[in-house]
Amino acid sequence: NAVMATHYMLAGGVTLHMVGNEVLLLVIGSGIGVCLNWFMPRNLGKIHIMQRELDEEIRGILERMSMRLLEADHTGYGDSCFAETERLSGELRQEIDAFLQNQTWQDDIYFMRYVEMRREQCRVLQVIYRQLLRLNQVPEQAKPLSAFLADIAVHFHEGNDCSALLEQLESLYAAYRQDELPDTRESFENRAILYSILTELQSFLQIKRQFYLTLPEQERKQMFERLMQA
Repeated sequence: NAVMATHYMLAGGVTLHMVGNEVLLLVIGSGIGVCLNWFMPRNLGKIHIMQRELDEEIRGILERMSMRLLEADHTGYGDSCFAETERLSGELRQEIDAFLQNQTWQDDIYFMRYVEMRREQCRVLQVIYRQLLRLNQVPEQAKPLSAFLADIAVHFHEGNDCSALLEQLESLYAAYRQDELPDTRESFENRAILYSILTELQSFLQIKRQFYLTLPEQERKQMFERLMQA
């Protein structure tokens, strides 16, 4: 635009020949930009790899929580794993930013929404972690909750809409309501912690459920195609 304006100013007028010349300049400039964009290195493969790494790290957190729920002694159970998820999600966001900046025709924010969804889930897991540390005994009700955490870990992947897990969670709620009331203060406190953990797990699953439900049909199709190729 600056070159075209300068040409008109120097010429002191507008002719048909000059208009044609300026149109060609515009076509050549924008055409070179589009062609260069086609040959820009795409980091989509790296995004998929980092996406799986983040999911594997969260799956590991769920598996450890499942085991630690059956232990009264939480010595050595640290929170360094959350620093790792924060690092992975931060690096993934940088790669996604680079991917979006290199797109000419495509405004694909799926991956950005995905990483934000996982970060939100990690914040819920941090709450569960702090609650788990407060357990000082292993109530009988901890066993089905531990098994449920293990199931979430097994089915933790990009394409899960969490509907079956949420139904399983409702069944666990119903079973807890039918249990006899605790007879000591300590038992009551530990049962309350388990119930609070179950409530947080509901939030954890609903975050993914909401993400899935708001996906356009085309993005769901692309997601399942990626899972079939993985």
